[in-house]
Amino acid sequence: MNSLLPRIAHAPFPHPSVIAVVACAVTLGCSTGPQTSTSGGSFTGDAQTDAFGLPDTGTPVDVVEEIVEDVSPADTGTVDAGPVDTGPVDISVADVPAAPDVPKCSCDGIECGHPPGCAINCSPCKSGLTCIDNQCIDDKCGCNPLQCGFLLGCPETCGDCGEGLLCQQNGCIEDPCDCKNVQCGFQEGCAKNCGICDAFEVCKKNDCVAETPAGMKQLGEYCGPNKLCQPPPPGATEKAQKAFLTCLDNQCIEGFCHDNFCTRECKLTADNVNNLTGAAGMDGVEDDLVGSQCANASDGPNGPKWRCIERASPFQISEGATFALCMPGTDFKPCQNDAQCEIDQACRIYVILGEYVQRCGPLVHNPDGSPGAIGTGACNLNSKDGSLKLCQGNLCTTQGCVNLCTTDDSCIAAPGACKEGLCKENGGFCVGDQDCPKWSCTANVQLFSATTQTFSVCNPKP
Repeated sequence: MNSLLPRIAHAPFPHPSVIAVVACAVTLGCSTGPQTSTSGGSFTGDAQTDAFGLPDTGTPVDVVEEIVEDVSPADTGTVDAGPVDTGPVDISVADVPAAPDVPKCSCDGIECGHPPGCAINCSPCKSGLTCIDNQCIDDKCGCNPLQCGFLLGCPETCGDCGEGLLCQQNGCIEDPCDCKNVQCGFQEGCAKNCGICDAFEVCKKNDCVAETPAGMKQLGEYCGPNKLCQPPPPGATEKAQKAFLTCLDNQCIEGFCHDNFCTRECKLTADNVNNLTGAAGMDGVEDDLVGSQCANASDGPNGPKWRCIERASPFQISEGATFALCMPGTDFKPCQNDAQCEIDQACRIYVILGEYVQRCGPLVHNPDGSPGAIGTGACNLNSKDGSLKLCQGNLCTTQGCVNLCTTDDSCIAAPGACKEGLCKENGGFCVGDQDCPKWSCTANVQLFSATTQTFSVCNPKP
């Protein structure tokens, strides 16, 4: 069995923060510096492993007690009116004045001011005292006749307004702001703030809108080594390795950095149907994008179409474990080389239901929007070392971009390599492009140290 690099022991699914960093200078698919293709030699590094040791392939109810005021009937004591005039008196109903509409209010327990909801005014306060909240208190701040709020230089409040009222210029007025259907900020004519947005959100037109902090990436955007985030040298301490992984993860607004793009854990909406055959049964690929936690991916190097993929094995799932991640792709059709995928796809390696599998996924393009490098092309995943150059198949090694293959035809450096019977590269005789590649299809190549599984990949010719 061919092996492209020294094996590195990893647990099947460790957390990102506990993974040992594979030194870039010796890892296949790492992001430590410019990775260039050469005309000869063999692979010297291990393919990337991800944050799980898998391949980096690319109130209680309020009870209100109603208080009913006990209003005693008016005092009807007798009045001595003297001798009674028994003469006839002609009094019509219209001559009798109507009884005034007196609110059922009481000043019991109230020192001053208006009882709540009543028009009557209880006793005024003595000189030097101010009526605050129906109690006479020492007016140290000269609040009288102010109703509410604070005065400059006074630590005590002049009173609080009741529910539905707003203190404005030390007077209680009706609050014009109900904040209905308003998430944040101030409404016109409203003196209070209707709310504050969460982290990474800004208030625009009274609505909280997500805003990515400067330098941070959203789901699907590129992440990787840069001037401030460099991989440690070979033999670095575990602390240094964890610090590098944390640096990568901190580039993402949520989740973590995996395979040079920001992703996050997810929960499959449903997995009851095989997405390829339509037959009943789980296949590890989310059935429907409706309600998917991965449906809002950015149009980054892998495009905007993502699904939630279960990476745990059936046994692990039966034990209650899950390692589902948002991953780029649509149908995830099985493949052996790029020719078996759609024109806008490449044959890539994924981990689905605990196995390393070859599936059709989106062609990767560079963060600036330009096309990614084709198989056998040079690649660079470290912005410190120049412009980023990603591989269309998302496998960047120290030898350049690697393609999955079945025959040498899958490893042609470029269409048209053979012209008029001669190879453009070296002038050698040829019948077709397949006679001119610098690379050949090599079987049984171990790409990842976390598994002994092998693949057929394009390898430089000796």
